[in-house]
Formats: sequence, C-alpha cells, structure tokens
Amino acid sequence: MSEMNEQNVMNMTPAPAKKARKFDVKVIVYILLIAAITGAGYYYRQFSSYDPTFEVNGQKFGIKVTVRELEEKGMTLCQPDGTILDSGSMKMNAKSTMINSYYVGVKNGDTADLTGFKVSIVNTGKEAATYTDCYIRTIDYVPEKQSGNISVKICGVDFSQADRKNIKEYIKKAEIPFKESKVDAFLNFKSNTADGSSGKVGFSLSRTDKNISIGFTRKDIGLKFGK
Repeated sequence: MSEMNEQNVMNMTPAPAKKARKFDVKVIVYILLIAAITGAGYYYRQFSSYDPTFEVNGQKFGIKVTVRELEEKGMTLCQPDGTILDSGSMKMNAKSTMINSYYVGVKNGDTADLTGFKVSIVNTGKEAATYTDCYIRTIDYVPEKQSGNISVKICGVDFSQADRKNIKEYIKKAEIPFKESKVDAFLNFKSNTADGSSGKVGFSLSRTDKNISIGFTRKDIGLKFGK
C-alpha cells in the first residue's frame, strides 16, 4: 500500500519547469527590443533631427542661431571687403526673409576678418525687428572667402582644403547625409548643384570661382515669409 502511495505521490509531482526555454524567449525579446530602439534612434537622427554644427575660432553654434548670438560669440555681419554692419540700426519687416546675403566675420580693429560663411537672415516675428534680433536662415561656406588667420569647421571638420578630388571624403567624415549619386552627378558636371535634405535642414554643393561651396538651409522657414 505504501508503495502505491509513493508511486501516486511521484505521479502527482509536477515536472520541473523548462527554465532554459523561458530564459531564451526573454533574451530574444530583449534583443529585438534593443534593435527596434536602436533602429528608431538611427532613423530619427538621420531623417528627423539632423542638426549641423559650425565653429569659428573654437566658438560653436547651430543653424538655429540669431545674429545676436553670433555677436555674443565675437562675430559680426559684414560686407565682402570686411566692412562691419551695424546690425542694431538695420531693420527687417515682420515675417520677411533677406534677399541679399552678408558675410560673417571676426572683428579685427575697424574691419572684420572673413570666416567664409555667407548668410541670409529672416525675421519670423509679427513686428519689424533689427538684424540683431533676426535668425540666420541660410549658411553657405565659401572657402576662398576665409581669412588665413580664421579657423572654421563644419560638423567638426575643416573644409578649407576640400576640392573636387576629396570633397566626398570630407562629406563622409562630417556625416552630412548627401546621396552619393547626386554628389557624383555634380562632380561629373551632370548637374550644377548637389542637394538634399534631412528633417528640417537642407544642404547643397555648388561651384565657386575656384572651389566648391557647401550650404545649409533651414527648411522650417520657407520663402513664404519673404518679400
């Protein structure tokens, strides 16, 4: 009788849980979750939040910058010959974009040393504003307009020595998301420019007298602002 009871007890004892299998499922789910998050982050960085950076003599700024912020970093708007603009005395109408472009310089006495950055500005406000209180809308880097004593970087990279032979290497190093096919067409003179966009920023390559210019545009501010 006792032998039968012992056998019944043994039969009623639940089989040990297959812990290994459950552990494997959790690991797989975890890996898939990490992959999904990583993929979503990559997509967001590449297509939604591209935000180029610029640097002049170690002073960094982004494309969403005001003229005032540039001035606080020691820069100024100027003419191609280095003549400094009095941005506080010049005004723009409400919700208007600039047709002309000015250069960004670093003050050196009564004039400015050019950085190579050429910009246009925009007043997004509902009232007229001085240039000082306006935003930069476009930034173009023209290497032959950079003074020799000025250090300039775009996305952490010095483009002053970039040319047709190595521009692709510089673009890759700076992680500017151009489509290679468009850059190739531009370099092979099949198109006058190479352009692209990511998120709310546009970027382009164009030819200058002696070199290649690279430009950036805020896509969240359209020409509908301007007159």
